[in-house]
Amino acid sequence: MFINTVIIFLRDLLPIFILFTYVQNTFALQYSLKQLGVLSVGALLGMFAFVASSANISEWFDGIGLELSQSVLLLLSILALLVAAHFKKWLMLSLTIALCSFAILKLASFYVYFLTAWQGHGSLQILLVAGCVGFGISLSFAVLWSFFLNELSSRFGLFINSLAFASFVAGHSAQISDNLAQVDVLGAGETLFDISHIVADKSEYGHLLSALFGFEAAPTSGFALFYLIVIALCFSAFSKHKAHVTEEPAR
Repeated sequence: MFINTVIIFLRDLLPIFILFTYVQNTFALQYSLKQLGVLSVGALLGMFAFVASSANISEWFDGIGLELSQSVLLLLSILALLVAAHFKKWLMLSLTIALCSFAILKLASFYVYFLTAWQGHGSLQILLVAGCVGFGISLSFAVLWSFFLNELSSRFGLFINSLAFASFVAGHSAQISDNLAQVDVLGAGETLFDISHIVADKSEYGHLLSALFGFEAAPTSGFALFYLIVIALCFSAFSKHKAHVTEEPAR
């Protein structure tokens, strides 16, 4: 149970740490402890409200409300990031919406696992210790990933950070197509390729790649189309904003 909980923690919550790292690097922000506290409380309250009302939400729109609400949270996060990149006066509000929307979705997934494991006669102490270990790993990885991206950007150009950020957003937001395909709102399309024999989605490397880039071992054409559209929009927006932020101190 300990190892499994750590893996699930990294699968669900590591992306939140990575998104926060990208936001700090791209938008040149340093959050105060008070701001971090407000973000954390807002995300947790939103998560509790989302989980508590999930039974009712699932009955909306002829039983597809849960998938639609998950897609809306992801879409809201994307749009908020794009607004933050284009409109400086809406920067903090947009980033708060983006971070909270994304965190609510990911926190809800882990919270459901946590409750299920605990109610299934799992040890609360083991679950809490595993959560602390997962938190430590996620925080350490986020710091190292930020350092790694900064080194690459200094050697090869600022576009590295923008490209990595855009691929992260595109990979996770492309799950919208999978959610809508599950309830027959959109067609999934054909499976383009399958490399699950090399890196399976549920393996340790699969979880890591999923956290970094929204990796899928067997992507569909719908997933790929959504991915390409979002990565193009985000890369353009993030690159322009990053270049603008870098030029400002020199003026």
